Amino acid sequence: MKDGAKAAQHADVRIEAVRLGWDGIWKPGFWTPIWVTLSGGRKGGSGELVVTAPDSEGALCEYPLGRVRVNSNERRTVESLVRLGRMGAAVTVEWRLEGGPALRRRMASKRSLFGTAAAGPSLEQPVVLQIGAEPIAENRPGGASGGIYWVTITDPESLPRNPESYQMASAVILTTGTDARFRERSASCGEVWRGLREWVASGGRLVLSVDESAADLFAPGGPLDWAVPGGLAGSIRLRKTAALETYAESPRPLVVRRGEPFLKAVQVPGFQGIVAAKEGNIPLVLRRQYGFGTVVLCTVDLSHRAIREWSQKHRLLERLLDRTEMHGGEVGEQRTLMHHGFNDLSGQLHAALERFPGVTFVPFSTVAILLGVYFVLVGPLDYLILGRYLPDRRWTWLTFPVILVVVSALAWKLGEAWKGRGVLVNEVGLLDYDLEGSRARSIAWANFFTPRAGLFDVRPNAEYLDALGLRPASASVGWFASPGRGLGGMAGASLDFGESVGNYTVRIAGPEAELLGLPVAAKATRAVFTALEGPTENPLLATDLSDRQQLLDGTVTNRFSFALDDAVIVYRGWVYFVGRLEPGASWRPRVGEDRRELRSWLNDRRVETVGEGVQQQSRQVVAPYDRSSRDPWYILRMMLFYRAAGGDGYVRLWNAQYAYLDATDWLENGRAILLARADLDTSKGAVAVRPRGAGSQPPRQESLTYVRAALPVRGAEGGSLAQGAE
Repeated sequence: MKDGAKAAQHADVRIEAVRLGWDGIWKPGFWTPIWVTLSGGRKGGSGELVVTAPDSEGALCEYPLGRVRVNSNERRTVESLVRLGRMGAAVTVEWRLEGGPALRRRMASKRSLFGTAAAGPSLEQPVVLQIGAEPIAENRPGGASGGIYWVTITDPESLPRNPESYQMASAVILTTGTDARFRERSASCGEVWRGLREWVASGGRLVLSVDESAADLFAPGGPLDWAVPGGLAGSIRLRKTAALETYAESPRPLVVRRGEPFLKAVQVPGFQGIVAAKEGNIPLVLRRQYGFGTVVLCTVDLSHRAIREWSQKHRLLERLLDRTEMHGGEVGEQRTLMHHGFNDLSGQLHAALERFPGVTFVPFSTVAILLGVYFVLVGPLDYLILGRYLPDRRWTWLTFPVILVVVSALAWKLGEAWKGRGVLVNEVGLLDYDLEGSRARSIAWANFFTPRAGLFDVRPNAEYLDALGLRPASASVGWFASPGRGLGGMAGASLDFGESVGNYTVRIAGPEAELLGLPVAAKATRAVFTALEGPTENPLLATDLSDRQQLLDGTVTNRFSFALDDAVIVYRGWVYFVGRLEPGASWRPRVGEDRRELRSWLNDRRVETVGEGVQQQSRQVVAPYDRSSRDPWYILRMMLFYRAAGGDGYVRLWNAQYAYLDATDWLENGRAILLARADLDTSKGAVAVRPRGAGSQPPRQESLTYVRAALPVRGAEGGSLAQGAE
């Protein structure tokens, strides 16, 4: 911290402490909570708090935390969000005084998610946040923990209030246990649980393990009543554990020693969802859809000593987290990076958006040939022409600059022809819609190319949002980059431009978000994203779907203001082909409707016949995932059904950056999913990129938007996706 003498004349405010992430744990590319503690001293003061952190390319990005007033002798903590883009990045916190210089505190990251196992897991490693009085798992990299990195928070009051703060978590496990002090603290953390609730509704996964002593937390009006509707209604002794062992696929029994408390299962009569495991008529594991997310309820206390000491505990935790299908081994990171430059699906999407119409990639061989022609012109050819046609070689003082000017003009013309004259924007967007909760979410990724260096402003496009019928309650905007150690990846070598390219600003305030003054070099690209979420004023779809002997029955009506192209509906592991659905049109499955098994659709599995006559045989052939594809829809579809397609075992790429977009949980929660391309004007998208400067022309934009909707189905039982193939 640097306190100047001039600063002391204007205020007595000090930056006492800065806390980043969950107990110091954070990941590049994810929204991370930050707490700044200020001390008012004898005089107090008013000023603006600003956090500065490097983005994925090393440029410095400012995140204003707002104007704060600190009274004399007051100690105040401000919580906000920040995104760091580099490994080992340093964060600078500034208190910009009114009428005076700034106070600064620079903090280097200590426990961030990169490097050796002692410092934290890798960027690709899933992180699970456990909230509870006692840890239920420990970190054993490469061991029986399944590669999960566990972060345990025992004090709920230290948790962030902002829902985006949990974005890094693959899942959150809340274990109430029997600790009275933990329950007392939890009862006073209403803002924390509201933030967690919004995160789950936005696509998070919450696993609950409760004890009947925590009934007040889940009772109507309690801080967690949304998680278990109807609350807890006592418990019943669990005399057998065979169902729990079967659910965990455990080869060894769960043993409760003599003298230990009995295992009990809480009763939740109001929990409407899918029963994933039960012992007789006692539900042990239940799950239900909550917005775009999932709530999994384990009615047995995971902090019970018998479970904590069970050698197969990791199997049970992996089932609750749905991590069992993800053990496809290493994805061949070095080989993937060598050939493609990325090891995550988000990196492939980033690469796909870097292809612009009218912008030609110039190979080095072409540049070498042009340089060779230039050297021939100014050297041997100029010498021969002067020797043959002109008696005095002093004319070279004229011919040389003429050749130089002509070649320079040709180079400039070729540069414009190959790289274009205006700003180009490629965008792909996703509109998620939860029909039951009347909630919509728009996420868009854009990559733009500029032939000239300049500053750019990025905002959500209000006109586009009106066309979708979305009224956002929250919004965010920022840079978009690929994780991993490939070229331009967040785990690659730091470029650290510092202040040489100028700082830019990201402002987020409820439904408003903007990125201001983003510096971009000449003939370079920059990738950004926007994310918005909120309720919908009117239903965008109308459905009356039911489960008829594991087949889909009923109708779906399009109430969007635009047509839905190439629409499909996925249910119980089957894909129903809808085609084009005009506004106001309805679709109903017919008897014998053409459908295809979901994994076959995702993996392009087909039957081939080999041999002839009596030796003729049929075999199934699965097309390998094409990591060289630059088709945004091909990539996005795999991101949306990653686990259903086979996870990293099939794709051979991670899906760490946008794991919350995977809709496999929706299917297992008994939902049907509509997926289609929106028939919208492709020259307008969710991301509005505007160059600064007088006379700047608006960019030429190419945008694709896809719609995905979670549809409730009466009588749905959920279950494994494999049921569709049986």
